[in-house]
Amino acid sequence: MSVLRRNLPLLIAMVAIVGIIAAIQAFVPKRATPAAEVLPSTTAAVLRGEDPAGQPMPEFTNVAAWVNSKPLTMASLKGKVVLVDFWTYSCVNCLRTLPYLKEWQSKYASKGLLIVGVHSPEFEFEKDVDNVRTATAKHGITWPIAVDNEYGTWVAYGNRYWPHKYIGDANGGYRFHHIGEGNYRMTEITIRDLLTESGVDVSGIPLGSDGEHTTWAGVSPELYMGSAWAHLKQRGTDPTPEADRTRYIDKKQRFEGMSYLHGYWSEAEEYVQYVAGAPEGPGYVGILYYAKRVNFVASTAKAPAVVEVLWDGVPVPKEFAGDDLTYDANGRSIITITEPRMYNAIANSDPDEHEVRLLPRSTDFQLYTFTFSGS
Repeated sequence: MSVLRRNLPLLIAMVAIVGIIAAIQAFVPKRATPAAEVLPSTTAAVLRGEDPAGQPMPEFTNVAAWVNSKPLTMASLKGKVVLVDFWTYSCVNCLRTLPYLKEWQSKYASKGLLIVGVHSPEFEFEKDVDNVRTATAKHGITWPIAVDNEYGTWVAYGNRYWPHKYIGDANGGYRFHHIGEGNYRMTEITIRDLLTESGVDVSGIPLGSDGEHTTWAGVSPELYMGSAWAHLKQRGTDPTPEADRTRYIDKKQRFEGMSYLHGYWSEAEEYVQYVAGAPEGPGYVGILYYAKRVNFVASTAKAPAVVEVLWDGVPVPKEFAGDDLTYDANGRSIITITEPRMYNAIANSDPDEHEVRLLPRSTDFQLYTFTFSGS
């Protein structure tokens, strides 16, 4: 057990405020940081810690396209209890809330609840409306989705997080919001109270659970790979420019919360792309992490890209294989990248400390970020 792990509770307490600030900075999309004076009164009150109940829900603004629906306006939704869910399809936290949204949709849509997803992208590939449609269908999302490519609705709400849920009453007044995962029972209670307030009887519908306990204490932070996040200082190896390309040399030191490139990689704002192996062997990216599940967001330049996954230097045991992991004829654990999205590599039984390495077999492989969870 590392010194860091033994002293984890104390360290968490010492850096909690710093961690929150860093998380907020990391999750604000580029071009989406409105000045306080342009915020609607509803959202400005929320950010000040005040109760804005009864003030109007902000409008859907500058929407690029609608999925599963014709264009909607808040004015047209009077009479409905409206849950506005800010999400983006490569966000693991957003995806983990989907089962609860689906449950509420099933139980309360006929009673007057309308869920509206606002898809505000984190990465450029998430601005492709076809990609959003594909992800929406893949995840079984049937409610309307506003494609918020220019962050018009994000700015109108003064939003800062994925996921973030806002609920308005049948008169269009703001009544409740929740940031992130969890608090599912309170959110459902709010839905039920507002439906009851509108004259609907929901007493015969059983209240759902608060969901599984999400363990984030001690889980490794998200690791961004592109140059746009260089300020986060999450890179453990420095580039060594050569005549016509850039080489990274992994010195085999490992610190949690850092990524270690080896071989030749090119760097863009949002991702790194594999170029070639090093003279001494294949190229890879390695990380030391503490979590239960390991995911990464990846894409491919043109053709399907195969990446081998090693766990503590060996193929991933089948009992710990993530949802997207398969095995080739030689028993190597691999993931085939066919579309830009999040891929699940490891699904351990308990949070633990391990090293994972991704070894691309193709120069088409593009890596955006690693994400982790403790449950």
